[in-house]
Amino acid sequence: MAERLSEEQFNKLASERGLDTLAKDKWKKSLSEVRETIGYKRLEPASPKLRLGGAKLGSSLKGAAAVAGVGLWVSDVVHAFTHDTSTWDKVEAVTAFLPFVSCLGQAGKAVSKGEISPDETVDTVLCFLGDALLLTPAWPLGVVVILIRTILGLVQPPELPTKEDMQLARDNGWRQFLHEKYYGFFYSHPHLYKGGGFRDKIETALAIEELAILSESAQTTAAASVAGELAAEESTSEENKTEIMNGIASILKGVDEATRREIARRKRHVLLKLPQKILSETELSIKPVAEEYNKNFTDDATSDKTMNKYLRLIYADPLGAAPGITNEDELRQRSQEIAQHLKQTPLSLPGLFELAFVIGQSRGLATLDNSTLSPQDFIMDSMPKTEGSDLSKVRDSIDTLALRHTLGVAQLLRGKRSEADLPTQFPTNEPDKAKELQLLICLKFGRLYDDRKIEWANELYGGPDGFAKYKDARIIKAVTLPDILPTSSNQDDASYMALIVGLSQAFVHCVTAELERDEQGASPSKVIFDALKRKAFELQKTVEELDLKQFVREAQESGQKGLKKADG
Repeated sequence: MAERLSEEQFNKLASERGLDTLAKDKWKKSLSEVRETIGYKRLEPASPKLRLGGAKLGSSLKGAAAVAGVGLWVSDVVHAFTHDTSTWDKVEAVTAFLPFVSCLGQAGKAVSKGEISPDETVDTVLCFLGDALLLTPAWPLGVVVILIRTILGLVQPPELPTKEDMQLARDNGWRQFLHEKYYGFFYSHPHLYKGGGFRDKIETALAIEELAILSESAQTTAAASVAGELAAEESTSEENKTEIMNGIASILKGVDEATRREIARRKRHVLLKLPQKILSETELSIKPVAEEYNKNFTDDATSDKTMNKYLRLIYADPLGAAPGITNEDELRQRSQEIAQHLKQTPLSLPGLFELAFVIGQSRGLATLDNSTLSPQDFIMDSMPKTEGSDLSKVRDSIDTLALRHTLGVAQLLRGKRSEADLPTQFPTNEPDKAKELQLLICLKFGRLYDDRKIEWANELYGGPDGFAKYKDARIIKAVTLPDILPTSSNQDDASYMALIVGLSQAFVHCVTAELERDEQGASPSKVIFDALKRKAFELQKTVEELDLKQFVREAQESGQKGLKKADG
C-alpha cells in the first residue's frame, strides 16, 4: 500500500512541475522508468521509514503522552527526510542519463574521424564542454586543438604588423570567439541550437536534482501516512487517533516545505558552481583555452612562414652583380618584439560576474522557479538554524541586506562599481557566502534581462522566430546571443531591483536611497541605529525586543578593549 501511494504521489508531484513531459519528450521514458534510473529503492515491509515511530504510535502513546509522542514522530520524519536528501549523490543518476543528453558516442567518433563540417565540429566540442560542466568530464582526444584552430581562423592579420597590431588582431579574434561561440553555446537560442545545446544539458542536470528530491519526498510522506494510519487503527483512544491524524497532516506539510527548500538549494548549488567551472576547471574551460590560443597565436604570428609574407625588397643592384637588400633583419627583430609582447600581455579573461550574468540568460533557465534565485532565500538558507528559531522576526533585516548586495551588483553590471568595492556584509561573516550571494543576484539579473529581451523581440518581430525573416546579422545576433558586461540596461533602477528581491518599488527606492547616503557618510544616530539592527539580526529579534542596557554595556566594553589594544 505504501509503495503504491509513493508511486502515485511521485507521479503527481513530477507532473505538476511538467517533468513528465520532459521525461517523455527528451528521455523517452515514463516517470516510473525515470525514478528507477535515478536509483529509487522500493519500500520493503522492514523499511525504517515504515518503522520510524509509526509502529509505536498506536501502542505506546496513551493519554497525555500522545501529543508529545506524535510531536517527536513528526520531527523525526521531517528531519530524516531533510538529511537523506541533502546527502544524496547524483553521480550514478547522471551517468544513467548520459546516453540521452551527452555528446559521447556517434558525435565523438565523428569528431575523431573528421567526418563533420568545421562549424559542426566547434558546436560538438562545445557540447563536450557542456558535458564536462554538468554531466561527465569525458571527450575525445584533440578537441582543444579544434577550438584553437577555429579562433585562429577568425584572426584578420594586419599589414606589416607592429606588436600592438598583432595584439589587437589576437584580442579581436578571441573576443569574437568568446561571445559568438562560448557565450552563444551557453545561451543556446533555439535558432542556433535546434538540437538543444547547453539548454538541454542544464535542463537535464536541474531536472535530475528535482526528481531525486521529489522521489524521496513521495516515499517519505507515503510511508508516514501508512504507518500513521495503521497506528491510528490500532489505537483504542479517540484522542490518540486524532493526534496521530494531525501528526500525519503536519508531516505532509513539513515535508512539502522541506522539499521546496531542498530543490531550490540544490539547483542553486549547481548554478553557483558553473562560473568557476566555465572559467578554469576543465581543459575546455576559458582560461586553459585562452592560454593555449595565445601560445599558438604567438608561434604562428612570429613563424618564418608568417614573416615571409611581409618580406620586401628594399634595394636591387641594377646590374644584378650583387644580391638585393630586403627588410629581413627588421622583420626578425620585429618578430622577437611581437613574441615577447604577446607573452607579457595575456588575453583578457571574463570575471565570474560576467559569466554568471551570461549563464543567467541561458534559455535553459527560462522556466526556472523564482525561489531558486531568491537572494533572501539564499541568506536564510545560509543562516544557522536553532530549535524554535523564527527568521520572520529578522525578515526586514534580510530584505535590506539582500537589497544592499543587489544595489552593489547592479552598479557593477553598469560599470559604476568595481568588484573590490562590493558589499561584504553577511550574517555568518563569511566572505565566500557574500560572494556567492552576489553571483546569485547576477544570475537573476541575467534571467530578468533575457525575459525582457525575449518579450521585446516577440512583440517587435511578431513571435519567437519573427526576427529571422529580416536576414539582418545585427538583429539575429542581438536576439540569439546573450548580453555581456558592461551592460547598457538600467539594472540599478528601482523598478529593476524590485523584481530581483521581490519587494515593492517604493520600498526599494526608499532603502536604496538610504544605502547610498550611508555609503557617503552616516550621522551618529544612524550609526547607532544600524548597530542595533545588526545586533537584532544576530539574535534573531526585532530592535524593539533588544535589551538596550545590555547593548550599551557590551558596546562600552568593546570600546574599552579597543582603546587598551590601541594604547598597547
